[in-house]
Amino acid sequence: MISKDIKPKKEGLKLLKLFLKTLTELKPEYYNNVEPINKIFEEYDISKVLEIWDGSPFYLKQKRNRMLSIIDNGKKNYIFGAISIHYKKKTLDNELHQIKNFLTKSSKTFTGEFGYIHSMISESEFNFEYEANVSIYSNFKNPTMTITSFVLKKYIPNLYWFTILGPTYVNFFGKERIEETPCFKVIKISECCYGLQLTENLMDLKNNFEYFNQIRTKAKTHLGTSAFFDLKLGRDYKYSTPDFPLGFAEHRNNPINPEDLEKLFKGKRNKSVLIVKT
Repeated sequence: MISKDIKPKKEGLKLLKLFLKTLTELKPEYYNNVEPINKIFEEYDISKVLEIWDGSPFYLKQKRNRMLSIIDNGKKNYIFGAISIHYKKKTLDNELHQIKNFLTKSSKTFTGEFGYIHSMISESEFNFEYEANVSIYSNFKNPTMTITSFVLKKYIPNLYWFTILGPTYVNFFGKERIEETPCFKVIKISECCYGLQLTENLMDLKNNFEYFNQIRTKAKTHLGTSAFFDLKLGRDYKYSTPDFPLGFAEHRNNPINPEDLEKLFKGKRNKSVLIVKT
């Protein structure tokens, strides 16, 4: 979730250049702002691609690796936009470093407020996110998830394998508390943006979920559990939340069409699903 206005084409150009420079394994093959996503993406003719950059959701698709990126640059005075990458592949080692690099750089360049890298491969995780009112599409074998700004106004659903905390949350929790979070790594992206990596390996979510969850619980306790959704307290509990700037979650707009995701991820093989959002 980003707070910088990316509707102008010059910001779109900056974002797409960053995407292509950092995500070499995920260079898009197709793009469009409506279904079907069938316009050929020409890397060396970005100006043509940006002809449809008009403030509506912008889709990038890589068919061979089953990747869908959605850029929602907001409407009217909705100043907060979002970048989502839904990616499915059996192995993620080569791509994960690039995705993390893109997430941190885009958060710094476009003022990321909240972002995450996560893999939905645990049934416990699936059930918890569902109870936390996170938008989940498809079924447990092929899940994808989206956290809306309306949910964040109520609570933070969870800490994820890699979580971005931007200016609003840095002011809310405090720099010192964030920097001392007990987890594998705390990355200072800028003076007002941090990244929390809970464990060394993303596959801890699959191979050692109990260990991962212990680290996450300690991190949430350190930051303050009243900010995070708790199954015991429920959705209607009055959680502690920061004072968000004007323009945050003022216009209800969900850019992701569940049917698009179903079509893209349709298949019988059970692969890892990596969700990246800022």
